Amino acid sequence: MMHRDILKRFADGSVTPEEASQYREELARLSTDEIESLMDAYEDMLDAAPAYEPVDQRLLSDIQQRIAAWNRNDHKPVVKPLFRKIWIAAAAAAAIVLLLAGGIWWRETHSERAYVTNHFETIIPGHDGAILTLSDGSSVTLDSTSNGLIAEEGGSQATSGNGLLSYNVNTSNEHKLVYHTIRTANGRQFRLILPDGTKVWLNAGSSVTFPTIFPGNERRVQITGEVYLEVAANTQQPFYVTVNDTYVVNVLGTSFNVNAYSNDNLIRTTLVDGAVNVEVSGKIYPLKPSQQLSASMLSSTASTTEVEVNKIIAWKDGRFDFDGLQLRDALSQLERWYDIDVVYEGDVPDVVLYGKADRSISLETIIGALRGPDVNFRIEGRKLIVSSIR
Repeated sequence: MMHRDILKRFADGSVTPEEASQYREELARLSTDEIESLMDAYEDMLDAAPAYEPVDQRLLSDIQQRIAAWNRNDHKPVVKPLFRKIWIAAAAAAAIVLLLAGGIWWRETHSERAYVTNHFETIIPGHDGAILTLSDGSSVTLDSTSNGLIAEEGGSQATSGNGLLSYNVNTSNEHKLVYHTIRTANGRQFRLILPDGTKVWLNAGSSVTFPTIFPGNERRVQITGEVYLEVAANTQQPFYVTVNDTYVVNVLGTSFNVNAYSNDNLIRTTLVDGAVNVEVSGKIYPLKPSQQLSASMLSSTASTTEVEVNKIIAWKDGRFDFDGLQLRDALSQLERWYDIDVVYEGDVPDVVLYGKADRSISLETIIGALRGPDVNFRIEGRKLIVSSIR
């Protein structure tokens, strides 16, 4: 029986129980190169398949045992696919799809091997939701059911709908300058259109403070957490973003991302297009598109590097992009988006991930893809506990 023929039937759901049983026996005789070649072929088959059916968990177990055996006998760093295109499968939780269709890849560092999962609960992904704080300190909850007029003060009307808060300015009268703050908790995201037309995306655990109108010769807002902005061009009224009350981005009209979570030691500003000047401790750093400035919160140091913009702003487009990320950095993203606490027990191997996944999938689907012989994941309530099993 040709391997590619049987994998094609796994991909389109037409494999028979007899064929599946026979193939599990043949699998034990395959070499590492043969398995990796079949993984690539299987991914192409899944791309072309019209639908995905639940698949044989025993086949997955056999493949995992083969990979574990290779790793024990091979001290070289390796890369293995776990779920590179997880979002393409309607049955994304099916283990064979996670393993062979791929998505997150892991690379061993210092011959460490990664991931074992055990029984866990269902934790759903984050969704649209925010709290709007008005000038008098009162607050309004924004969610998918918040539609229509939310507030009217300071010369603007704030309306909400479909995960978006927008401001319309009434320029016919003079108005007192007042400020609003929109804040997302962990497990929430929201979009905002400022009074000048600037578009803002808030990731989980973020905030933007802004005036309900932009009078005078400048526009200023304050942010925390992670925010993406597409600033409305206005050369007569430059745009300033203050980050964590200390760090200032000067913009004329551009798109950029700021990552400034308080539990990180760095503030990262990534320019998508246009031009910005970033002021850190009195020093100006000009950025060009595809450049990122990383500034330390603990000192006045900063450095500029070239980055893959699509990776940085993947969250805005509803994706995780873990290419080249350390395990702990990736789990920090999961912690905020799924509103969980990640707890590390003992020395956890230093693992680099490679891959992408949709943010709309459940936590256990992602954790279910992180399989291997040396690291254990378990969920207790809203805690994701990560430990080495050595």
